[in-house]
Amino acid sequence: MNKLLDLCNDVIICIMTYIYSMNIGTYIQPDIEFLNKIELTYTKPTYKNYRHVTLIRLQKNMVNLSVVCKYFNNMVMRYGLKVLCFPRHINPDIVTKYGCTHLIARYDRKLRDEHLNQYKNLVYLNLHFSYRITDSSVSKLNNRKYLYLYRNKNVTKKCVNNSKNMVQLNLNSCDDRYNHISLCNLINLTHLYMRYDTTLTDGRLNQFSQLRVVVLTRNNKITDNGIADLDKLTHLYMANNTLITNEGIKNKTKLICLDLSHNPNITDDGLENLVNMMCLYLNRIGFYYFRNNGTPKKITNRAIKKMTKLVKFKHYNNTEITDSGIEHLLNLEQLVLNQNNKITNVGLKYLTKLTHLTLGNHSPVSQIGINHLTNLFECNIR
Repeated sequence: MNKLLDLCNDVIICIMTYIYSMNIGTYIQPDIEFLNKIELTYTKPTYKNYRHVTLIRLQKNMVNLSVVCKYFNNMVMRYGLKVLCFPRHINPDIVTKYGCTHLIARYDRKLRDEHLNQYKNLVYLNLHFSYRITDSSVSKLNNRKYLYLYRNKNVTKKCVNNSKNMVQLNLNSCDDRYNHISLCNLINLTHLYMRYDTTLTDGRLNQFSQLRVVVLTRNNKITDNGIADLDKLTHLYMANNTLITNEGIKNKTKLICLDLSHNPNITDDGLENLVNMMCLYLNRIGFYYFRNNGTPKKITNRAIKKMTKLVKFKHYNNTEITDSGIEHLLNLEQLVLNQNNKITNVGLKYLTKLTHLTLGNHSPVSQIGINHLTNLFECNIR
């Protein structure tokens, strides 16, 4: 126990490995089974922060903390990582003592280039909101493979140009002064997060043939041509893009997560082959009643019923999906069809894994229809 206390004093165990996984896409979290079994003794958290609050609870309990440390140490031994996470400000002495190669310090607004220059062995760096870090220090991290620099206003694409070892890159909402920089020679890049970047074009994107995860929310320059050669794609998040069509996605059969919210072009024709889909977000597509030969473009049972692996399905303003479209989705945990009144008690009968359910527009679902959904955590039926 003394050894454990020393460890806590040294590092303030806030490891959050379930958030900062090395090999998976945004919004997907490793399943740490014991986290789901902890009985909380205070106000029940919301579904959005459930695991986060639970882990904080575990950190305050030294017995359970040893379980967290055991899990983390197993991960370290397996991957050979030296990971340190600070809740706010980095302690340089601790970083030096443990010789870390993976450093997480979200919200450290005191960190400067001269400090980061001391950590030349870093492979993984997560410095969200570290406003004093610039391209100068980041570009000197010669071993960098995983960079998460969300909303670092003084960091640009310039810091990663010609980084042949780069595997995962997150420059969400960073400085875009160097729009002409094309992220050259990132030949091993598998994860690209550039939400709100409006400069990336087809010619620049399709050079990353190894990409598995692409997050380009609000980029409206990428077309079907930009993703045509990305045959390894498993996660594609391009909400608010109105240029991607059925032709662009219909053969991406490796996709397990897709977000094309606010895209008026997507119909059953583009989705019906994506049978490995686990997370599908098509929010507010129903607002756009674009017509083709007089027929509104909609998504119906034809595509959805084939996605038997679906875990999360959100499609605002869809009025076409019925019981026959969802009754075989036995893995479904989250279902949001907030304008749909065609789902009834019959359709929910076998969806026993549901934890979140939202139906609207005078839904006919009654209390009898949800009584057997014992895992239901949040229910909104209007």
